[in-house]
Amino acid sequence: MSESWNRLKSTRHAKYMCNYHFVWIPKYGRDVLDGLEEIARELECEIIALHAELDHIHLFVSCPPATPRRI
Repeated sequence: MSESWNRLKSTRHAKYMCNYHFVWIPKYGRDVLDGLEEIARELECEIIALHAELDHIHLFVSCPPATPRRI
């Protein structure tokens, strides 16, 4: 696990520590994590930990604060 989860990061206008823990149960077990690194890179997020169990997935990420945008 990366040690950057507990450190303040900064942008030009803010210092932040926004960490999120997602847990979900995939409907289908195949290819759920394909493209995850690319999505994290697009959103400027850092994947700190990823743990896949047989019936659920844990994802811990650090993301910069941002204004809402349309997807």
